[in-house]
Amino acid sequence: MTNRQDIQIRKDCGTLYEMCSCGHFGGMSPNNMHNDHFQQGHGSCNDCECIKFTWVSFCDEKGDELK
Repeated sequence: MTNRQDIQIRKDCGTLYEMCSCGHFGGMSPNNMHNDHFQQGHGSCNDCECIKFTWVSFCDEKGDELK
């Protein structure tokens, strides 16, 4: 299980990935699949019909949710 401190460390190191409800990376993720809208990676997805990034969880580079 990942605790809040581990999540902050990952965020500071740039290894934290943000998952959208569509199942693709978005937000500040290095492999972001979403266009920019008001913020980097918060617009529509480039890989599916999702019209905007809706954050659901932090995850690792494989898309596995950090809990």
